[in-house]
Amino acid sequence: MLAIPIDANTLTRFDVCFEFHVLTLHMFPRAKKSFGQNFLRDPFHLEKILNACLNLAEKTTPVVEFGPGRGDFTAVLVSAFHKVNAVERDRDLIPILQERFAEELASGRLHLAEADAIQIDTEKLVGPSKALWCGNLPYHLTSSFFAKTMTAIEKLVGGVYLIQKEVAQRAAAERNTKNYSRLSVMLQNHFEVDLIHVVPKGAFDPAPKVDGGVISLRPRRDLASPETLAVLNEITRLAFQQRRKQLGNSLKSIDSLDTHLDAINFKRTHRPEDLSPADFLKLAEGILAKRRDEKDSSGAQEP
Repeated sequence: MLAIPIDANTLTRFDVCFEFHVLTLHMFPRAKKSFGQNFLRDPFHLEKILNACLNLAEKTTPVVEFGPGRGDFTAVLVSAFHKVNAVERDRDLIPILQERFAEELASGRLHLAEADAIQIDTEKLVGPSKALWCGNLPYHLTSSFFAKTMTAIEKLVGGVYLIQKEVAQRAAAERNTKNYSRLSVMLQNHFEVDLIHVVPKGAFDPAPKVDGGVISLRPRRDLASPETLAVLNEITRLAFQQRRKQLGNSLKSIDSLDTHLDAINFKRTHRPEDLSPADFLKLAEGILAKRRDEKDSSGAQEP
C-alpha cells in the first residue's frame, strides 16, 4: 500500500499536537481501565494512521472517529479532512475536547458527540454520504466494532482501526497459518484487509500489555449478497468452534455436505484452516443455492 505524503500544514499540526500533549497532560483525567483507554501520543504513529485514512478516502469524505480520547489524532484528522465527527463516551473528556477544539467546532469542521460508539447511528452524523470510520479502539470492544463495521459496509468507503496486534494479525491472516480464524474469513469476505503498521505498547499512555496493530479495511467490490453472507456466518461459526475438527464432523448438520465440498474440490477430511476465505464463500453459495431449490420444489408441490 502506498503512503500518501502529508503536506506542510499537516506536519505543523503534528507539532502542535505533540506540544499540546506535553504542556497539558496534567489537565487530563486519568485513563479509565473500564473504558479500555490507552491513548496514542506518538506523532510518528499518528502519521501512519492518517496516511492509511488518506489512502481510502478523499479529503471531502465525512469521517467518523470513534474514541477521540485526548484529541491527539482528532487534531490531525481535522487538518486533513473537511468534516470530522468524533464520538466520545467518556463525559469527563468532553469539556476538555470542547475547549481544545473550540475553533474547529465553531467552524463546523468538527462535530463532537457524547455517545456510545457501538450504539450510535452514524447515519445521523453524516447523512446518506459514505463515510470513513477510524479510531483507536478499546481492545475489549474490537469484536463488536468489527460486527458493526461489517453490517454498515454499504455506508462506508472504508475503515482504519488501531487494535490489538494479535487481533490485527488474525484479521489479515491467510489460510494454513496459525492466526487464520473465523474472523479472517468473515472480515476478508467483506473487505480487503491489510495490516499496515505495528504500534509498540510504549507509544501509548498508559502503556498496555501488548503492541497494537493498524488495519485498513477497503470494502470489496465483489461483495456477496446478504443471504450468502448469512450462510457464511453460519458455517464459519460451526467450522471454527473446534478448528482441529475435520469438516465432516464440524459441518455434519449441513445437508449434502459431501456434494458441496466436492464442488469446491475439498473433502470432509479437510479442516477449516485448509479453506481460503474465497473457498468458504463458494461453499456458502452452494449451500444457499440448494436450500433455495429445495424451497422452490417444496412450494411447487403444494396444492
